[in-house]
Amino acid sequence: MGNNKKTVKCSFCGRLGHNRVSCTKLKSMVEKEREEHGSDHPDVKLYDELSAGYSEKSSSNASRTRHCKYCFMPNHNIRSCKERSRDISDLKKRNYYWRMAVLEFFTKRGIGTGCIMTSKHSKRYGSKMYNKGEKWIMTSINWDLITFDIPQERESAIDDYKIFKLVNLTNPMVTTSLSMSQLAAINEHATEAEFYWDVLSPSQTLDFPEGWDTIGDKEYDKHLTILFKSINKTNYEGLISYSFRGKPFVILQKAEQLLVESAEIGLGGTIE
Repeated sequence: MGNNKKTVKCSFCGRLGHNRVSCTKLKSMVEKEREEHGSDHPDVKLYDELSAGYSEKSSSNASRTRHCKYCFMPNHNIRSCKERSRDISDLKKRNYYWRMAVLEFFTKRGIGTGCIMTSKHSKRYGSKMYNKGEKWIMTSINWDLITFDIPQERESAIDDYKIFKLVNLTNPMVTTSLSMSQLAAINEHATEAEFYWDVLSPSQTLDFPEGWDTIGDKEYDKHLTILFKSINKTNYEGLISYSFRGKPFVILQKAEQLLVESAEIGLGGTIE
């Protein structure tokens, strides 16, 4: 297999680890030419010109102020960027408390694999073949999509992130899939919570993957590693802003409350 890391190769001697200008073999040959024919010899003059240009370029690079590719601030790089480390930490905390709020919501309403539900608005969220009041059983939950920085819905309803799969009890050949907002949507200004889907027979079966409910979830850490390879501070701020869109406010409010409370007692880290 070998090491695929790129290495400089000298165009004069063919060896790795240096270039033509810093080649000791070439320098030795040029110095011999200098002793025999003087500094005006064409080969010697060319070598001196190349060396001078290389030194000037190196000095320019050394004096130029470097800026971080993530936060755009000077005098550090992306690996040592404190702003980037802080944003990664904050996103981990937001994701953790979002998931905690989701689990609390599921537990209170009895939402889990095997629960039986009915839709009040079947023409919108259920099968158009059946009237409201039909019974559905929840057969699976896509836990990987219950993640804070993954929006719960896109601009188009066709592209919704479907998390829950339901099978119609009258006709098991009929299925439907729901996003988090469809399952948990309520009128924010209503005096009483009115859900589009009601739980008829609750279930406490929450078969999420191991570690999913921890702040140190390894799978989410892998997701963040990939995510932060391709974004900068501006992208991150846009991501956070967009992440609030489409989320059921009753769960989001609880998640933010948990986050604030954890920061106040020193568990949640930084919150603006």
